[in-house]
Amino acid sequence: MRYSEKELLSLALQSPDREGKILHRMSGTKGRLVEGYKDRLIRLKANFLFLFKTNEQGQILEPVGAVLLERCKLQPEPKADKANVFSIALQDDPECKYYFACRSFDECTDWLTALRNASYENMRSNILLLQGKLSRQTGQPGLQLRHIPAAEQ
Repeated sequence: MRYSEKELLSLALQSPDREGKILHRMSGTKGRLVEGYKDRLIRLKANFLFLFKTNEQGQILEPVGAVLLERCKLQPEPKADKANVFSIALQDDPECKYYFACRSFDECTDWLTALRNASYENMRSNILLLQGKLSRQTGQPGLQLRHIPAAEQ
């Protein structure tokens, strides 16, 4: 996927689909955990999760990361060092994991659901499922989806 830093920042600062304050840390090289959780504002926009540093008043200071929610594994981490933790592991770099600690079990579940639903792969499979249902109910072929090769995504 091609993008410029300017385009990514512009997307990050648009009105998010979901946002919240959350604790975050990530595993470093060879799976070693980076010390301690940091308080972050996270924003979900389309299929990107953006992480920001904030000041005491909650104002955004600077972006500190972005995760493209494609070809990644989202899962709860019941054996983590904190309660209500979920992780994002990238298929291309399985040793690098992002950990997020939520305030409650419900918040953790809500974030996992929102992140899973945000991926292009998930949206495409939902469209295909709905097309099949529509076709069965009407006896007519569903809407045609144009296949978008991975390079265009």
